[in-house]
Amino acid sequence: MKDEPMWKTVALVVGGAGLAVAATPLVLAGLGFTAGGVAAGSLAAATQSAFYGGATTGAFSALQSAGVLGVGALGTTVAAATGATAGKLTHAHAK
Repeated sequence: MKDEPMWKTVALVVGGAGLAVAATPLVLAGLGFTAGGVAAGSLAAATQSAFYGGATTGAFSALQSAGVLGVGALGTTVAAATGATAGKLTHAHAK
C-alpha cells in the first residue's frame, strides 16, 4: 500500500492547530466566560453558584480570566498543540 502524501498530514496538523486556536474563544464564550465576566444563566454561572459561591479559585478563575482578557500566548500555544495533536491522530486513525 502506498504511503499517504506528506501534505495530507501537514494539512491536518496545521488545520487542527488553527481550528483549535480559533475555536477556543468561542468555546469559552459559549460556556459563559465572556469579556464582561461570567454570563448570567450560563454553565459557568451555574458552576460558580454550585461550587464556588462568590469566591473562585483554580481552573474556574483561569477560565474566567481567559474569557475576560483573552487566551494569551500560553493558551494559544496549548490550543495549537492540542489541535495539531488531534489532527495528527485523526490522520493516523484514518489510515
